[in-house]
Amino acid sequence: MQVSEIAFSKPRKLWGDLRVLFHLPRAALVYSFVLLGAVFSPAIHWDRLAWTFVAFFFGLQVGAYALDELRGRHASTGFSDAHLKVRAAIGLSVFAGIGLYLSYQYSWWILGLLAFGVFTILAYNLEVARGRFHNAFWYGAAWGFGPAVGSYYLHALTLPPPSVFALGAFAAVLGVGHLWKYGMTKCYHSHTCLDFAADQGETICHGQRCANRLVMPREVSKLQWRTIDLEFAFVLLLTAAIVAWRLGF
Repeated sequence: MQVSEIAFSKPRKLWGDLRVLFHLPRAALVYSFVLLGAVFSPAIHWDRLAWTFVAFFFGLQVGAYALDELRGRHASTGFSDAHLKVRAAIGLSVFAGIGLYLSYQYSWWILGLLAFGVFTILAYNLEVARGRFHNAFWYGAAWGFGPAVGSYYLHALTLPPPSVFALGAFAAVLGVGHLWKYGMTKCYHSHTCLDFAADQGETICHGQRCANRLVMPREVSKLQWRTIDLEFAFVLLLTAAIVAWRLGF
């Protein structure tokens, strides 16, 4: 173990930067939550589900992750600030446009879900109000609870029952847990912040905010990635099983 004041990273080409910035495993969890919300509804509307997937692709993988990289360079990509700003603007515009279309087609209450989504994307990733919204609660609400419960409402167009709120809570907790594990593998190392005051008491370094960090051996990082991969596979297989059951297979 050693104390390091730099972030360890590997040089990447354009495709590598794109792959890292898309955060595929974390995004796939969100898509699973969206799919589960639809499965819990009385009837699955495949056109609405497709629109939801497209909306989350642009809102999350194109827009939100670009803002996150712009704010703190957490993924250490080579994209310029101008590129990230354009990317975020396109992502949020398409996300909002789809939300407006679905509101017009099915229910104006969807505007409330859209407003919540846009707010959390901006507030969390840009760390507005001195990072007041950049915490586990808001992450879980934005990318766990919101996708599951919102997806249910889009299909059922009625107030979700307690079981769906329980699904949303499950998605929020699982999403936060996955994020914390992922944070410990930043820059291909596991590390713990030693300067709690500098990092607002967090025990996991996030981006460049903590200069005084304890870097763990590479073997620890490999073990962490294994647990992330297993958890990822568990959620996808569970989602596939529930969907198959719902469709009568």
